Amino acid sequence: MSKCSSFFSAAGRGQFLQHPLPGMKEHVSPCTVSEDEACCDCCADSVCTATVNTCAPADCPASVLTLLPAIYDECGINLCRAITLTGDLPAETARILVQVLDIDFNFGTCGTTITQQTSRPCCARVAFSNLTVTFQLTALDCCGTILFQTTETATYLTPDDTDPSSDPETNPTSVVLDLYVPNGLTYALDGETYTPSLTFLGPVASLNTFMQQGISVQAVAKVLRFDAELNLIAMGLTLYLRSIYFTEYRMPNEGLAIPPKAVPVENNQDACLDFVDGHLLAPQVCPTC
Repeated sequence: MSKCSSFFSAAGRGQFLQHPLPGMKEHVSPCTVSEDEACCDCCADSVCTATVNTCAPADCPASVLTLLPAIYDECGINLCRAITLTGDLPAETARILVQVLDIDFNFGTCGTTITQQTSRPCCARVAFSNLTVTFQLTALDCCGTILFQTTETATYLTPDDTDPSSDPETNPTSVVLDLYVPNGLTYALDGETYTPSLTFLGPVASLNTFMQQGISVQAVAKVLRFDAELNLIAMGLTLYLRSIYFTEYRMPNEGLAIPPKAVPVENNQDACLDFVDGHLLAPQVCPTC
């Protein structure tokens, strides 16, 4: 491209562009310097470096732009199967809390697949199968005290219909559903090949706590029944599927929010002074919980 084209305002230097800030009527850049402002040791080719701008509340924009994840389509499915625990449940177990830590979708043969519809390119067909689910189990007694914690892994939607956990109504070999994906899918790079993928949003740091565009899955589990003698539980699993894309929104600006300050639960303004002015400790005083 010739340097004489309109893309260059001067030889050896690109064109400088400006854009309006949110809420401003004129094209004023935060780097714009007025003629009254002093500029020492500036050359013609220098690039403006601006400090943090401050303005009076009346001069601040009435709205700000933010980037938020927007849900374009969602649905959920329920699955259930019996799981034999690897650890022993205490006999006094009254109830069991459960949290889904991670799900491996096992993409590929005999696993989960994602395809876009030929006749409906804005729709994707997700076929779930062979899901490896990792749970965190916490056994509680009748008073709510933690007795036992363990991590268990179980396979849902096993492709083998002869497996004892397989059931055509509660835990079939696969589940197929369509989802609206107007902005396309998320892809994983395998060597030099891009393949459709989805993400699981879970509680494990640096593993599955990151939200990405495309199809995402969240899970909630519940122990429906359990037998402490047989170490057997019936685990219900809910999967939420959502097509999510980050979209720009304009939001009203009421100023910066200030987080509330945490205060002690027991509001003793001066415990030391109260103690000094109070009675002496008795030798037989007992500690309290």
